[in-house]
Amino acid sequence: MIWVMLGLLLATMLIGIPILLCIALIGFIGIAAEPGVVMPMFAQKSFAQLDSYTLLALPFFILAGALMTAGGMSEQLVDFSRVLVGHLKAGLAHASVVCSMILSGVSGSSTADASAIAQVLVPTMKQNGYKAGFAAALIATAGTIGAIIPPSMTMVVYGAIAQVSIGGLFLGGILPGFLVGFLLMVVVKIYTYHPDYPELRVTHGSFEFQKVLSSLKSVWPALLGPLVIVGGILGGIFTATEAGVVACLYAYLVGAFWYGKIRLRDLKDIFVDAAITTPWCRR
Repeated sequence: MIWVMLGLLLATMLIGIPILLCIALIGFIGIAAEPGVVMPMFAQKSFAQLDSYTLLALPFFILAGALMTAGGMSEQLVDFSRVLVGHLKAGLAHASVVCSMILSGVSGSSTADASAIAQVLVPTMKQNGYKAGFAAALIATAGTIGAIIPPSMTMVVYGAIAQVSIGGLFLGGILPGFLVGFLLMVVVKIYTYHPDYPELRVTHGSFEFQKVLSSLKSVWPALLGPLVIVGGILGGIFTATEAGVVACLYAYLVGAFWYGKIRLRDLKDIFVDAAITTPWCRR
């Protein structure tokens, strides 16, 4: 049976049906083929799983990522990462990984992290001779850290469906997330010895502690965000859904009043972008 389902899945993908619809269609056929499944109960259970207060955290975290990008928090974090590790060989590549780890603690979305970092770093990497494919692959890979370092939307969905403690999932994702980021930096370091990537062996200046302190003066509100959000969840101050609201409020206040880049008239476009990014709002 499983080989038949796999063949049908590949066939529907090959004829051009979107992968999301292929998975849903074949999954529904497989469930309907089970003699012990009562289809009216299947529909009822499916709706009950979606009717979850916890899942409301997803659009809120996506909106927080959009507010971060529009408010300049993402740009400030990228600049801070460049000051911190930009002096190393392949400094821009290392900066993208470090920035991904920091951004993951605010947005909770791999898509939002990769999009925000790519807008700032990819053009700069191209100007410094980085191959477009390498830059895209690195940022896409580093963006997956957003699914590990809390708050993570993937963990929210799993916790809501499996009835597992979301706070416990978040606590368990901190160390593995930073370990993945460190190993990605190790891979980048290995690539600096590859003869096909001479641009990765170029260094840009040296480490200057004064520049780090100067950057901290402007970036500290963005660095404080992950501590407020994750600390509030792990401390029992608010739930994962409430954390999404706090992240949106925090990103708006920082972007509007600290960096001065968000105006009231900008909120409409930000909300539209967040709605398009939200999975169940896509066409």
